[in-house]
Amino acid sequence: MRIFIYGMQNSGASLTTYLLGQVADAVVLVDLYSYEVMPAIDAPHAAHVIGKAVITTTHDLDDHFASFRPDRSILLLRDPAQNYVALSRKEYADNDGTLDEKFRRLEEVFRQRARFDLVLKYEDVVTDSEGVVQALRGIGFPASPELYAFPRSRDEITDFNLQHSAWCRERVGRGWSFGNIQGERMQQTLVHKLAPRHVHDAVERLCPGVVQFYASSATSARSATRVAGLLRDLLVRPVVTRAQALRRVARRLLDSAIRSVRAGARS
Repeated sequence: MRIFIYGMQNSGASLTTYLLGQVADAVVLVDLYSYEVMPAIDAPHAAHVIGKAVITTTHDLDDHFASFRPDRSILLLRDPAQNYVALSRKEYADNDGTLDEKFRRLEEVFRQRARFDLVLKYEDVVTDSEGVVQALRGIGFPASPELYAFPRSRDEITDFNLQHSAWCRERVGRGWSFGNIQGERMQQTLVHKLAPRHVHDAVERLCPGVVQFYASSATSARSATRVAGLLRDLLVRPVVTRAQALRRVARRLLDSAIRSVRAGARS
């Protein structure tokens, strides 16, 4: 199976690719350099070929699709304010397009998300292994919880790549590497960074659809948490007060529905 992963620099796309690359007998381009188009990769003796490209103004989605011809494709997103902060601190922030140009291109790609077989959030990759495994299985990828143990090291993946792909042998260290992945485990402390007000203003201007997508997801998550707490209350409250708790649940659900409708109207 040929899997293509697409995302912003510093979005967690390299980590996600490395995670999928834990399956056996896979050629894995954890980090294709930003100026490269995803190569065709002829590796007939590999069970899988998994590659990640980043969003730039040098190449577009059509370029990567036409060259690589994936069986499945994944769009990897990260909260845009967090992503903007992380990328702005890197020396390559303005390579192959300026920082702002890349986030405008992100919005263009997001509006084409129906072209992808799966949209994953970096935050879920790090914190929701069960959900991510099920989502990957849903597109036919042989994911398992064991991926999160990272049984294949960087050296093992490198050796396999060099043995099975002429392009990997020719371009190692010049066209592909392992990017910014840190260690061989999920680190939840790296998910959230302090994003000042001007960063939120910038991403709302550059990629409003992605911002709204994350805002809606966060609202849904908060609503689910509040309702779960209320339902737990129902199990421990005396019978005479359960009617009040039910009314509270109904009010919260109604408020959440109204906010969702308003958010949809604004978008």
